[in-house]
Amino acid sequence: MNKRLIAMGLAGALSVTAALSGIIPTTFIGNDVSTVYASVTTKVTSDGVSISFAHKDPSAYSDYYVNSNAKSTIGINEQRAAIVSGGITTATTDSEATAKYIDEYGRTQTRNTTYTYRKLALADFTDWKSSNTKVATVANGVVTGVSEGYSRITASYSWVDETGATKTNTVGAYIYVKELPAFEYEVNEVIDLYVGDSYTMGAPVLAKGTTYDPSTLSYYPNYLGPQTKYDEKTKIGTGAYATYDGNTNTITANACGSATVRIYAKDDKRHSFYWTYTFNIINRVGSVVTDDYGKAQYRILPNASDSTRSYRVAFVGFINTPKKAVVPHTAVIGKRSYEVAEIAENAFNGKGVTSVRLPSTIKKIGKNAFHNCKKLTSLDLSDTEVTKLDDGAISGCKKLKELIINGNKLKKFGKKSVSVSSKTKIYVEASSHKVYKNTVKKIKAKKVGGSKASFVEQD
Repeated sequence: MNKRLIAMGLAGALSVTAALSGIIPTTFIGNDVSTVYASVTTKVTSDGVSISFAHKDPSAYSDYYVNSNAKSTIGINEQRAAIVSGGITTATTDSEATAKYIDEYGRTQTRNTTYTYRKLALADFTDWKSSNTKVATVANGVVTGVSEGYSRITASYSWVDETGATKTNTVGAYIYVKELPAFEYEVNEVIDLYVGDSYTMGAPVLAKGTTYDPSTLSYYPNYLGPQTKYDEKTKIGTGAYATYDGNTNTITANACGSATVRIYAKDDKRHSFYWTYTFNIINRVGSVVTDDYGKAQYRILPNASDSTRSYRVAFVGFINTPKKAVVPHTAVIGKRSYEVAEIAENAFNGKGVTSVRLPSTIKKIGKNAFHNCKKLTSLDLSDTEVTKLDDGAISGCKKLKELIINGNKLKKFGKKSVSVSSKTKIYVEASSHKVYKNTVKKIKAKKVGGSKASFVEQD
């Protein structure tokens, strides 16, 4: 049975299989020998593509909370370029290639699909049209207000799918034209405010050439947290998150949360203007706080310096440390999510943990973080972003049988940052033998593992 295929040999069978189907797994069976060939599939899709004409002024304002009509409103003779969102995603699945990672529940998962993403730009769009050129015109993605009313602006984009075929989609957005630009009607200023600090709001600034009547200017504390109250006579507002003094237009942060103050005015033509100060009240950098669930404590770190600008914390320790500990990748503090980016000094020092799972978000392990963990048997850092181990980070762990590190990422070692027994093996994952050798050399030069360190290369 299948004698012809067997006679051709494995190479021949592979070439026939490739010719028949490049993506469908095929099994050849002969003389009780079965060989399964892996499959690779590719899918190209359009992902969340849209256009909008929201006003953007990153130096001062955020329009996150502004209603969609106001965001897409421009003035007569005002011009505004379209804002493009989304792109083209290519997903490649290899049935044999798998990568391990730890999910948010601390479970080890595998994936065999890789993704590449190309964000679309304004230049990728063509065939710009306005449904009502008497209200607004458009050219190369730039819209111009002509008269009051609304018009739908559309444009098309193309991409090549996995079969080589060109596909075209059309997207659109409404633009609203008024006598005055949208950001003069309603804008938001978003400010991060530390607990305990105060902020005095000045008079809002309008667009050049536009003025409002100061006698109509008024402030109102819209929300200061649960149980918000405002006394019109004393002009004092109170709430769980903040206190507002209307005599000086000053807000004082009391607890983590969000507070808003609304400002209202009219110009000489009786146009109404609205502004909103939104205050994100957060804990001061360096303070140690307990999460909203009362499970663990964290130290507030400076915001990430990368494009995410994410809020970050260092894990300080559990309120009640379990034997099998799982450090979460996010901490909820004051109803805000923080990325757990570090294990703080002494976080598990002397604790009776037998195992600890760390999230992939960890980038640093602090001084004596895992010192004297006498029952700890293994520690895996390979799926984390750890680049530095501080002094004594992993030391005095007498039952530690294995420590797994990633030589491609871990570059800095403090004094005796790893001190192990003769029973401990340090597994070094590396993309090449050269990386492995350099990592081991660096460890030995720092006398990190002591004379008893045993190293094993892993790819």
